[in-house]
Amino acid sequence: MLNISMKKFMTLGIPCPQIGLQKQFAAIVEQVEGIKTRYQHSLTELEALYGALSQQAFKGELDLSRIG
Repeated sequence: MLNISMKKFMTLGIPCPQIGLQKQFAAIVEQVEGIKTRYQHSLTELEALYGALSQQAFKGELDLSRIG
């Protein structure tokens, strides 16, 4: 990694979006995180249901007469 002098570092332009855009981005991130949490919870529930169905199937307790 190359070293950069402080003088050159201080002249670098660093973009900084307006506060309104930052807040809009933060709101979107918050919504996405909420959706992600709900999907992860749903996945956990589906995995538990799949496990229960698998156990019933292997024990011969699964009634498939109502499917179809």
